[in-house]
Amino acid sequence: MRILPAPGHRIYPYLLRDVVIDRPNQVWAADITYIPIGRGSCYLVAIIDWFSRAVLAEAMRDASRWRIDPAAGVPEAA
Repeated sequence: MRILPAPGHRIYPYLLRDVVIDRPNQVWAADITYIPIGRGSCYLVAIIDWFSRAVLAEAMRDASRWRIDPAAGVPEAA
């Protein structure tokens, strides 16, 4: 099954397809996860080294204290 992009959107190539990851700090990944908790929610952000699978950095923030700046598209503290 081939997935087609929505009108005006591009599908970007997977740049690591033929890359052999054989040492630390060669490839990092980032993940942002929305977590509902109690009456609110938070965001958990983690930076992970692909080779060692070590979590290099992490942060958790209350979602009600963050907003997206429409001009920059970047979260900032409220």
